Amino acid sequence: MQHAPDPDSRVARHSSTAPGPDPRPPVPAPDLDLGQVRAFTAVARLRHFGRAAGELGLTQQALSRRVARLESRLGVRLLDRGDGRGVRLTAAGERFLGPARQTLEAGTAAVAAALAVPGPRVRLDVWGHLYAPLRTLADVLADAPGLGVETGTGRDHAAVARALRRGDVDAGLGRVPLDAADPAGPPARAALSHRVVRLEPVDAVVSAAHPLAGAACLRPSDLSGSVLRCPAEPGRLDFLTRFADRFGVEHRVGGPNLGPAPFLAAVRDDPECFTLLPADAVPDTIAATPAPARTRPPFLPPPPASVPPPASVPPPASVPLPAARPGGAPTARTDLSAPAVPGTGLRVIPLADPTPLYAWSLVWCGGPEGTPASRALLDAFQRAGRARRWLEYRPGRDWLPEGGLSSVF
Repeated sequence: MQHAPDPDSRVARHSSTAPGPDPRPPVPAPDLDLGQVRAFTAVARLRHFGRAAGELGLTQQALSRRVARLESRLGVRLLDRGDGRGVRLTAAGERFLGPARQTLEAGTAAVAAALAVPGPRVRLDVWGHLYAPLRTLADVLADAPGLGVETGTGRDHAAVARALRRGDVDAGLGRVPLDAADPAGPPARAALSHRVVRLEPVDAVVSAAHPLAGAACLRPSDLSGSVLRCPAEPGRLDFLTRFADRFGVEHRVGGPNLGPAPFLAAVRDDPECFTLLPADAVPDTIAATPAPARTRPPFLPPPPASVPPPASVPPPASVPLPAARPGGAPTARTDLSAPAVPGTGLRVIPLADPTPLYAWSLVWCGGPEGTPASRALLDAFQRAGRARRWLEYRPGRDWLPEGGLSSVF
């Protein structure tokens, strides 16, 4: 006896024959010729075929053929040329440029590994030179002696960001402003990443004639009645501006950045002002400050004895000295005469309750994983930071500008 087919079974049998994933193997991606990739990245960086050909030691026709063959291999146009506005990247070229640079770096590293020769030197630009970023780099390299680094100086974060996108450097080291505007333009070219690699306590630096010069330790709010002296226009200095806003320092002055010695001489000569410097940068920076100039000829008599000396303001007595911070940063002062710097006319006073922290970041062009060059440098910074406890932060004890924690933890 035959039974009618079960409608559900027909549905099941029909479903089992529905199209599934394509069983054919995917079409393999085209292999890249590194010479062609190098030709493209040179033109993309210089925006000019003639200059790129000269840099690579090729004729312009040979360079153009290499780029054309790369475009043919990929099946997309990477460059727009000949429209009277110079060479421009297409959308595909913008997407291809970052990975192309990483491919070249990986190829160079592979050759170096196979031949057992030292890899390329990492090109690192630093900024914020008054805060001496090379001190931190020196500690990192002391723990990674095989890491080759070639350093340069950038004006600020925006200038180093532009150098990174041009491919002029591999990484940058400095403070990244929390509200930094993207100077790159289109999102496809804005692939900058950064990571905080050190949180460094800062001290107050004042003239020996400042009313609070005798304090062994200060709260940041104790400086609200003083003038904050900045090594540039205050609006350009994210950390100092946020410090002043947070702790009620209304009066701020700036000027041209002529280096540490003239800047600290201005602090020394103004008994109403103060500035902030990273704790373990202070000794070397102040040591370079010239001795105070004479303010009167030696033959003039001293003021009459009947003129009383100016009244001194006693330092706050309720602020405890901060506990020793990690990494050897000398914010703990057990000798109460330590803030004095003989012969300079300056005093260095640790800050506590809370202790302000200056955030140093490593910046690179590309995704969070970094390029081969920036990855090696980032790994070295992370090892040094763990060994020296550079990223230690405690709410209530320490202060970072609002929003600064998002790039640390």
